[in-house]
Amino acid sequence: MERTLEKCRHRRTRICDLGMLRVVKGQNLNGSLPKEFAGLPLLQEIDLSRNFLNGSIPPEWGALPLKKLSLLGNRITGPIPKEIGNITSLSILALEFNQISGKLPPDLGNLSNIDRMLLSSNYLTGDIPSTFSKLTTLTDFRISDNQFTGTIPDLIQNWTELGKLVIQASGLAGPIPSTIGSLTKLTDLILRNCNLTGELPPYLGQMNKLKLIDLSFNKLSGPIPVAYSPLDNVDNIYFTSNMLSREVPDWMVDKGDKIDLTYNDFTNDLRTAECQKNAVNMFSSTSPLVANNHSNVSCLSSYKCPKTFYGRERFALEASLSDMETKEAATAKMSSSYRCFSGTVDVFSS
Repeated sequence: MERTLEKCRHRRTRICDLGMLRVVKGQNLNGSLPKEFAGLPLLQEIDLSRNFLNGSIPPEWGALPLKKLSLLGNRITGPIPKEIGNITSLSILALEFNQISGKLPPDLGNLSNIDRMLLSSNYLTGDIPSTFSKLTTLTDFRISDNQFTGTIPDLIQNWTELGKLVIQASGLAGPIPSTIGSLTKLTDLILRNCNLTGELPPYLGQMNKLKLIDLSFNKLSGPIPVAYSPLDNVDNIYFTSNMLSREVPDWMVDKGDKIDLTYNDFTNDLRTAECQKNAVNMFSSTSPLVANNHSNVSCLSSYKCPKTFYGRERFALEASLSDMETKEAATAKMSSSYRCFSGTVDVFSS
């Protein structure tokens, strides 16, 4: 690689016209990131994802006209160089699943064409720089599994093109910014394990593009707002492990598609009497997770195991079960009885 770059410096060769570097994606490469890539002045794409590369990101790369920089799934350490903010042509910055540390450089707010910024699963600290308010072209922002401090910033209201917002166990805390309501193109909203408090904001019910809402493992309380009834078209709703109370709305049970209400404090009534009703998982929906006592799970009291099966025994099938379709049906029935014995309830498989 170094010999080729030396040729490029002295005379125009074909490698000088290289526009992308993707052939080393997922090739079990090790070693450090070469600063010599800066000698490829026409390089627009670097994708070294899923290797074993270590060391820090070379500041020299900040002089390249990159459109995509992906180092996802390596062993990269050190901070994000402020020089990356000079790559105003950059549309994708994917640094997830590394060991990158330090604060986010305010210079990243200069990425005027950024489309996707994926920074999850690192050791990033500090808050979200105020300069990020200028990232108005963002459609996908993910910062889960980091060590940030402060609250979820109001500046996200400027990201009017945003489709995915993923903040899970990032270190940032609530409340849920009211400015999220201005993100009319949002399809995926994940604020899982963000220490959110207070009640569910009614304005979420007006966001008709949403397909995934995950507010699980927080400290949200109060009822599910009446304004949420238009969310019956959302593909997945996860309110798992909060302190939500009062009645489970009719629209959730009758029209909802893959909803998880487990471990909350809803009213114990006919709706919550079943561990699962249609596509709604209500296992322990009247008992918060802190209790963690399955013997008090009310819906289990009405759940009856099939009388023909007992415990974990290896059930004997009649010799007449020679037809494959019949065997498969019997196997499914045995599997169901095993789940009954173990006291577990199926959650959504997809």
